[in-house]
Amino acid sequence: MPVSQKIEQLLSHKYRTNIVVTTNDQNPKVVVITDVESGTMFWTIEASMYSFKDENDNVWVTPPHSVNVGDEKYQPKIGDHLKGPDGESCFFSSKEAVVDLAVSYFEKHIDITYGLQFKMSTCYFEDSEAGENFTYQLNYKKFKCSVYKGIKRYISFN
Repeated sequence: MPVSQKIEQLLSHKYRTNIVVTTNDQNPKVVVITDVESGTMFWTIEASMYSFKDENDNVWVTPPHSVNVGDEKYQPKIGDHLKGPDGESCFFSSKEAVVDLAVSYFEKHIDITYGLQFKMSTCYFEDSEAGENFTYQLNYKKFKCSVYKGIKRYISFN
């Protein structure tokens, strides 16, 4: 699947509340997806630079034309690695590899129940036969759309 499709797919999902998706349509176009609990981030600028930062502050980035390291100008290539003063690492990778890291991380946070409100009830029935007591339990589950407030009915399943 092309990188642009993977990014569109990332943006189209509904995530749990710890994931924040921010985009702008201005110049330059920036897309940022952040896990506010762990600090994990994915961002792209103008669909030309891609970065992914994990919870340990390690960064995977597409190589820019040049990077200043101290007083030196460095021209990174795919596969190069830099280590920062605080122990964080910067890995220069292809855009496909960076986007795949983001997809594999953020797909774990997709909210599969987005837009649904669930209720569950339990009923107990007791029966007596030939002096012996029996108890039966019925779990009654139902759901409805929580996005449209005008829908008042639930669908039940048992």
